Amino acid sequence: MGEEGEDDGRLKPFKMSSQDAEYYQHPYSGAFIRNPLREKARSQPILLSANDFKHNCLDDTLGEWHCVSVSESSFRDMMTHWADTHGGTMSPSWSRKALDQTRCSLGRVHSLTGGFEFVVQLRKSTYVAPRKKPPRPGDRKDASGYTIDKLNMEVSDVDGRSLRIDNITEGLVLAWNRANVLSGFQVKIGDVITKVNDRKLNSAAMIEEMKECSDLVRMTVQRTPIITRTISKTLAGENTMLPGPHGEFSAGSLAKPDGQKRRPSLTH
Repeated sequence: MGEEGEDDGRLKPFKMSSQDAEYYQHPYSGAFIRNPLREKARSQPILLSANDFKHNCLDDTLGEWHCVSVSESSFRDMMTHWADTHGGTMSPSWSRKALDQTRCSLGRVHSLTGGFEFVVQLRKSTYVAPRKKPPRPGDRKDASGYTIDKLNMEVSDVDGRSLRIDNITEGLVLAWNRANVLSGFQVKIGDVITKVNDRKLNSAAMIEEMKECSDLVRMTVQRTPIITRTISKTLAGENTMLPGPHGEFSAGSLAKPDGQKRRPSLTH
């Protein structure tokens, strides 16, 4: 049984030492469950509830994995799509059976009407300055945001709690986009940043973290539904570098930054 918190009786977060740890902890019962991340031979996505993911601090442990978060209704949409395209049927009631939940169309995530979140991990120490100096916010007449050095990405405050990406030029973010063409998890203009390292729900704090952190920048990026993305060419600017079009992808096509194949970890 896991150790309980002193104040409210809830279990304290359990930080897995690595993705190869033998067990992870159930967030409510405290029971230790065999870690599915060790099953490297599996080709299906690894599915974890949001509570499992947060309680075991997997945001830090899975730094080099493609971690995608979707709502429960969106996840059911992905399961339904798999059933429709494989000659099966979906139960009218929500199924929590592990076998049913592994049968989902992962490539469907990019066309979900409810959007999704994914994690982008960058290191300032890998930055190589471009030959041509990237434009500053003042270089564009319509600019009103903040440019983050080395990431070379311009962001603006949305509501005091999140940041909208308004411009991307040659830098770490564009390098990430080039390395993630197959997966489709490229940062786009109009995406929203909801967390930077351990800073969230505070736009000013997230901007400060991106500017002042020594090396690692781990951002949670929210991709809004396509129908709500109304970014104009004027907002993007002439010097903006956008990722190219992407297609569907399979669980085996995702790669770590070093080029090794990895399976995605999907939370819902």
